Amino acid sequence: MNRKVALVALLSIALLIMQMPVATGAESEPCDCIETMPGVGNPSTIYEDNAPAVWVGGNFTADPGFAETEGLTVIQGNMTVQTNELLGVGVVGVGSGIVPTLNSVMLAVGGDLTVTPPSTAKIGAPLLDVGIISALALIGGEVKGDVTAVYSDGTEDVRNIFEGLGELAISHWSDFENELKLESANLAMMAPTGTVGTIDNSWDPVVFTCTEPSAPVQVFEISADIFDSWTNGEFHFTNIPKLDNGRFTPIVINVIGENVTLLQNDVRFDGERVDDLMSAEFGNAASAILWNFVDAKDLQILGTSQTMGSIIAPLTDTVNITASTNGRLFVNGNLTRAGTGTEHHNYPWTGGGWYFTCSHEPLLEVPEDPGDTVDPEDPGDPEDPEGPEDPEDPEDPEDPEDPGDPEDPEDPEDPEGPEDPEDPEDPEDPEDPEDPEDPEDPEDPEDPEDPEDPEDPEDPEDPVDPEDPGDPEDPEEPEYEESTGEPVAHEEPEYEESTGEPVYYEEPEDTGGRRTRSPAGSSENDDFDEPNDRGTEYPSARIVNDEPDDPDDRGTVFPVGRIVNNDPDDPDDTSDLITEYPVGRIENEDPDDLDNLGDIDEPRMGYPYGSENDDVIRIPSTGDNSGFTQRLIIMCCSALLSVLYFLLRRIVNTRRT
Repeated sequence: MNRKVALVALLSIALLIMQMPVATGAESEPCDCIETMPGVGNPSTIYEDNAPAVWVGGNFTADPGFAETEGLTVIQGNMTVQTNELLGVGVVGVGSGIVPTLNSVMLAVGGDLTVTPPSTAKIGAPLLDVGIISALALIGGEVKGDVTAVYSDGTEDVRNIFEGLGELAISHWSDFENELKLESANLAMMAPTGTVGTIDNSWDPVVFTCTEPSAPVQVFEISADIFDSWTNGEFHFTNIPKLDNGRFTPIVINVIGENVTLLQNDVRFDGERVDDLMSAEFGNAASAILWNFVDAKDLQILGTSQTMGSIIAPLTDTVNITASTNGRLFVNGNLTRAGTGTEHHNYPWTGGGWYFTCSHEPLLEVPEDPGDTVDPEDPGDPEDPEGPEDPEDPEDPEDPEDPGDPEDPEDPEDPEGPEDPEDPEDPEDPEDPEDPEDPEDPEDPEDPEDPEDPEDPEDPEDPVDPEDPGDPEDPEEPEYEESTGEPVAHEEPEYEESTGEPVYYEEPEDTGGRRTRSPAGSSENDDFDEPNDRGTEYPSARIVNDEPDDPDDRGTVFPVGRIVNNDPDDPDDTSDLITEYPVGRIENEDPDDLDNLGDIDEPRMGYPYGSENDDVIRIPSTGDNSGFTQRLIIMCCSALLSVLYFLLRRIVNTRRT
C-alpha cells in the first residue's frame, strides 16, 4: 500500500473516532477499587480493566463449544471462529463484569479475522442491566465472515472494525512476549513457602499447605509428572491466610515439565469449595491463584468444572483448552479452545505488577504510522553583527525644590472604652432518652413430624404343586388303509425326559374358526380350548395356522398384518392381497367380498401383532403390553427433553443478544 494513501486513511479513521458520540447508559468504576472480587453472573456494575485478559503469541482458533471471551483479547497471528454459533468478545452476558473502557479497543488481531458460516462474532455488547458498551477492533489483515462491533448508539455493524492496519494493529503490545518470559522466569525463582502433599493413588487430591503465613505471596512448586496418571482433578489449599480486605493472599504455583495436562474438577480452600459459580469466594479465589508453566511446550487444560486462576505459558508451541478459565490467559504458540459452553472470565491477578493488574490507560484510537522523519534545513552562515552606536551625552539634572516646614500633627482622639460582654444563656437540659422497646420472643419451632413406619413386606406366595399327570391311556388299535389294507403309519410317540412316560395330545374341539389371542408376535394357540396354552413360539406376527385341527401345522409365512387367505380350504392360496391395514386393527368383515375393507373408523380392541380374527369376533386384549408401554414412555420423555433443550438454547441466546 502506498505510504501516503495509508497515512490519509489512518487520519480519516482518527477523525471518525474523535467525532463518535459518547456511549450512554453504562456506568463503570476503576478496577483497582474492587475490595471483594465479583463472581460470575449478569453484571449490574462494570469495572474498567484495559490490560489484556487474553494474549496469544500465535494463531487462535475457536472451535464448537467455546462461547465467550471476556476482556481485551490480543492475537499476534490469525484468529479463526468456527463455533457454528455466536462468539462474544470483550463484553459477555455472563461474566465478572471486568471489561475495557467504553468505546476502547477490545480485540486486536495481527493477521486475518475469519468467521466461517454459520458462526458469527460480536465485539462489545448492550447489557440489559448496565447499558451500551461500545467497542473497537483493530485487524492487521482482512476481515472475512459475519463480524460486528457495537457502536456507541447501540447498533451493531462494521463502523468500529478497522482492517488492513498491518503491524499497527498490535504495535501497542510489541514487547509483550519478551516481558512475559521475564515475568515467568522471575516467578519461577521465588522460594516455596509451603508444601505439596504426596499422591499415593490416582484418586488422591493434590494438597497445597501454607507453612509461612507471613509471606506476602504463597509459592508452591510441583512436577508435571504427577498429572500423568492422575484422574482425580481435586486441588485443596489449606491455611492460606486472608488479607485485611477479605481477599486471599496471592498464590503462585510453578509447574515444571514440558508436556503438561492440567485437570481441574474441584477446588477447595480449607474444605470450602470455591469453583462453584454460586460460591461467595469464587472471584477472590480466581484472582488469587496463578499457574506458571515455566518450561511447558505442549499444554492441555481439561476438567468438568471451572479452571481457577491465571495461566501463563511463555514457551508453549500448542495449547488446547476444553474447560472454562477464570483469570488472565497469556500463552505463546497456537491456542485452540473448545468444549461444551466453555468461556473465559476476566480476573486480574492480585499479586500485582506488569499486565497482571488493571491499572492501564485505554486504547481509544487507531495508532498512527509516524512515517519518515524530515531532515532539518541547513541554517547557513550567520550574518555579521552591526557595530554599536555611540551613546548620547546625558542631560544635566534639575535642582530639587525646597520642601518647606512641616505642619504640626493634630492631637489623637481618646479611644472608646470596650462594651461590657453579655452574660451567656444557660444551656437547656438534655431530653431524657426513650427506653428501648423490649424485643419480641422468638416463636417456638414446630416439632418435626414423626416419619411413618415402613410397611411390612408381604410374605411370598407358596408355590403351587404341579398336578399329577395321571396314568397314561392305553394306545388305540392301529388303523388300516382301505385301498391297500396296509396299517397306517404313525409317528413314534414322544416321551418325557424326566419320567420316561409317553406324551399325549388331546384333539382340539371345533371353536368355530375363532383364534384365541396369543402374546404379541410370539406364538399360536395350538389348543383353542385351553386359553393358557401359548403354543409354539413362531416368528413375530407372521404365522397363520391353516389347519385348526392340526396343531403341528405352522401354516404359511405372510407379511405382518397384510395377508388374508381368501380360500380357507386351500392353504397355498395367497393370490389375493387385502389392502394393508394398521397392524392388529382392521379385519375384512365379509370374507366373500375382497373389496370390503371393514369398518376402518372403528378400531379393533387390542389385537396383538399378527393375530387374525377369522370370524370377525372382537376379543378384548388381555396380553402383556408392558414392553410397548415402556417404549412409548421413553419416546415421550425423549421428545420432552428435546423441546426443553431447544427452549433453553433460545433463552441463553436471547440473553446474550
